[in-house]
Amino acid sequence: MFGHLLKDAKKDSITDVEVAILARKKDELLLLEEPYLNRQNFYHLPKGRIKEGETISQALHRVLMEETLLAASEVEKFLAYQDTETETGKKRSFYFVVSVVDPEEIQAKKYHSYAWAVPTEAVGYPIKDELREMLDLYMRT
Repeated sequence: MFGHLLKDAKKDSITDVEVAILARKKDELLLLEEPYLNRQNFYHLPKGRIKEGETISQALHRVLMEETLLAASEVEKFLAYQDTETETGKKRSFYFVVSVVDPEEIQAKKYHSYAWAVPTEAVGYPIKDELREMLDLYMRT
């Protein structure tokens, strides 16, 4: 279903690809806060690399489960992608809106905290510009 996205990344010589998930329950999105030593903590989305041989849909379900123990009920839509420079080359992040099952049962043990927030409130959290752009796009679509 989303295989063309991986083909396009490969055509652009990008092999480092990940999914970033706007996990949605009703009108709220999930933000995760990861602690950083001696730096400001930022909230971000559940995200993870797409494994070799894995489809995007498989990666979305796996990453959401690994990061939060939440199950996806529906992959609602592909929102956009962002390319960023890393030490090893370019990385492409595919952003998807995914509705979740049993959102009260979240267990994000490796994170400092988490929040469910409507997008207009989420932009007020300490977030990086890349996430702010995606939240703005989400609110416009």
